[in-house]
This record gives sequence, C-alpha cells and structure tokens, in this order.
Amino acid sequence: MQQENPNEYRNPRRINEPLILIVWPAIQIAPAIALLSMGMLFKYVGIFTLAAFAWFHVLGYVIRHSAPHVVLHKIWTFGFLDMVFKTTATVVDPLKKKYFS
Repeated sequence: MQQENPNEYRNPRRINEPLILIVWPAIQIAPAIALLSMGMLFKYVGIFTLAAFAWFHVLGYVIRHSAPHVVLHKIWTFGFLDMVFKTTATVVDPLKKKYFS
C-alpha cells in the first residue's frame, strides 16, 4: 500500500458527486450549451439564448434547494412519469429505494 504524503491536501469528495464541467454540473451546463448551439444553427439566437439562460438558472435553483430524488418524486406524484415510461400495472414510487449488499 502506498504511503500518504502528510503535507498534501486532498479535496473531500461526495459519494454521489455529479460530473462537473468547468465549475457547473454537466446536467446544468450541457443542455444550455446545446440550446445555444441550436440557436446558432436555426438562426434564432435570441430565443434559444433566453431558453438556455432560463434552463441554467431554473435547474441551478432546483439543484441547490432540493435533492434529485425529491424532484423525481414530485414528477411521479403528478403522473408525468407515466407519459415517459411504459405504463405497467404497478409503478414504483421513486423515493422507495432498495439497497442490496
């Protein structure tokens, strides 16, 4: 086993730390960059810039003020997950997690 350098500082990392691009989470910045690119492609830069700005700030607010599983639970509560996923006899509540060892 390699001996640790006592004079070296390591940043603590969270277990579920999201992928970071520059200083923002990828789920926040990548769609905003994609919207800006689509705006340039379709020549609607103003509209897509506003959409990217709104996406960036709304998702930043959601990330700061709630855990992702709480947002998923709210989407499930209102029935929007049924539109995305195949309808089955039972739809499991996303807040109920199963842990296996």
